[in-house]
Amino acid sequence: MWATAATLAPCMLARMTTADTTARLELMRHFSVPIYSALLEGFTERREELLRDLTAMSRTVPSHNVTNRNSWHSAPDLHLGGPPASVRWAVATIEQIAATALADLYDGFRTLEPRVVESWAVVGGTGAWHTAHNHYPRAWSGVLYVSAEQCAAADTNDRSGKIEFLNPLSVAPAFYSAGSVAYAPKDGLLLLFPGALQHMVHPNATPNERVVISFNLDIARRARVAS
Repeated sequence: MWATAATLAPCMLARMTTADTTARLELMRHFSVPIYSALLEGFTERREELLRDLTAMSRTVPSHNVTNRNSWHSAPDLHLGGPPASVRWAVATIEQIAATALADLYDGFRTLEPRVVESWAVVGGTGAWHTAHNHYPRAWSGVLYVSAEQCAAADTNDRSGKIEFLNPLSVAPAFYSAGSVAYAPKDGLLLLFPGALQHMVHPNATPNERVVISFNLDIARRARVAS
């Protein structure tokens, strides 16, 4: 399942008529921000293994605190050094989805490919949240929800436990645009977005643990160019 939160709208044409003339009016929308989403195939079969492996790490490995508050954060090398099979599967799936989502932007990835260059797990219970931040200069970033949907408020007006993306337009209302958009987590959901896009995670107001894998992608030259 694919969705895009913000896409470039096609030109809209209208006609203006006055007493003595008819004019062609053209509306052009620019500066859209793509956010891709996908539900991972095969996630249900992998979920318990992922959850077990990541939870075990959070109990034994010191936290690498960055923007996280009241939660455990692994070092950004989750995919390196012989990770568990569950993590290897997650990283390979992330790269496959990114290659599909971003192909049109990179000439079908004939000479390039997306690669996970940093990845980390975050585990946090009640009160866990992330301050507003971005991942620039990384080209793309994302999050995979392993166990998080029970941490988000059911009320669409309540953003607790949800990720919020901030509009890069500094005075968005002046451009008839929302200042931000929030997504409720769903287990098995992957979000992929530009690394420079400012975002935050609202506090978890439930007793449930929120378990996610976050990552950064760069676009690298293929070792062997496809013919």
